[in-house]
Amino acid sequence: MIKLYFFYICFSSLFIFSPPCDELLDKSQERIDFLQDFLLSKPQILSFNNIEIATIVLPEYILHNQLRDNLEIVYIKMLLSLKLEHYAEISFGPFQMDINFIFKTLVNAQKNNFIKDKIESKENIVKNLDKYTTLDQQWEVLCLFVQNQIQLTSEENWQKQIANLYNSGSIINKSTYFKKITCSKKSYYEWCLIFKKQFIL
Repeated sequence: MIKLYFFYICFSSLFIFSPPCDELLDKSQERIDFLQDFLLSKPQILSFNNIEIATIVLPEYILHNQLRDNLEIVYIKMLLSLKLEHYAEISFGPFQMDINFIFKTLVNAQKNNFIKDKIESKENIVKNLDKYTTLDQQWEVLCLFVQNQIQLTSEENWQKQIANLYNSGSIINKSTYFKKITCSKKSYYEWCLIFKKQFIL
């Protein structure tokens, strides 16, 4: 099992997208344009436009790599088959959500009456991974996540707090810099705002 985990870490690290900053921003524009078209096709929730919500996940979205994603899916299924709970901590999909996050978001959304159907188990999410890896489904989960934090959305810096919560699990991000991007030492939320500027507003 240790060898399997070591292989996953080494192999997935090969796909971390960290070129020079100007190259990163240049290559990210096409992904931002695609996402903007997608967001325009979706209904608005609460009083925020969809770009404000999407900003929360932009660094993860920009860094998403399909080949690594395929590896992550295989690894998740392998860990589950071995009955190892670590399977629920592996991030996947365009917004890099893990099963623990998706499950908790859906459970809270059902309690808050944002959705009617009760999610049965984390294993049920694994059985439907093809659905949960899609941009459509991860966008739906992200919207529910924001709705679950309704108490924060009245704050002036709500976006920063929810972005930190998404990235680190806390509204105060203890990590000074976002380690997945190494061309410049900036926080996760600072990268959110940098990529946000690439939208046509």
